[in-house]
Amino acid sequence: MYITAHRVTSPGSGATGINCFLHRHGCLLGIDASWDNKEVDRVVYDNPGTLVAQTTSLPPGGNNVLSYLDVIAEDSTPPVAIAQALQEFGALIGTEDFPMAKVFGGVAVRFSLVLGLKGKEEFEYPALEAAVSAIAKKV
Repeated sequence: MYITAHRVTSPGSGATGINCFLHRHGCLLGIDASWDNKEVDRVVYDNPGTLVAQTTSLPPGGNNVLSYLDVIAEDSTPPVAIAQALQEFGALIGTEDFPMAKVFGGVAVRFSLVLGLKGKEEFEYPALEAAVSAIAKKV
């Protein structure tokens, strides 16, 4: 499973919102503690899976991404395990440079934001975390 939440802004209207997408893979991804940004990129760009749910504040496409939160886990991962990983990850924000990627109990989490929002992590992360947690509960 690949869940991604983006805080986006429309270049035309200046409106901002959070768009969130959940993909399923139907196969094991082999997530382990050694995963880093490279492995997350492999799923995000090469094998995102099949889109099965989405919530959007702005129409997708053509928006500028201000911050993002990626979660990769096996399709069978329960929402409570995702919530726990997001909580543990959130406690580490500010301890490393962005993009920051970690694995907690088979759940890979990555977060980053544009340079202009550095120092606003305490606002950006919880908003994206809420969107990811909500969509994870839908399936």
